[in-house]
Amino acid sequence: MVTVTTAPADGAYSVLAVDRAGAAYAIGTCQVINRTGTFGYQLGMAVAKVSEIRLQSADAVLTATP
Repeated sequence: MVTVTTAPADGAYSVLAVDRAGAAYAIGTCQVINRTGTFGYQLGMAVAKVSEIRLQSADAVLTATP
């Protein structure tokens, strides 16, 4: 589950799970409205193997570590 509370801009953000080896896997899209959004997805890998979750749009990249 990802919650965005202060995105720099509204719009669609691609959500990627990045593993410890650096491979990025597209897992969906988070719609941000009024600088906030929520996205949930059942990972196909153990959470311990995820190094970061990345949300990216044409204008911004947001990252978080689990």
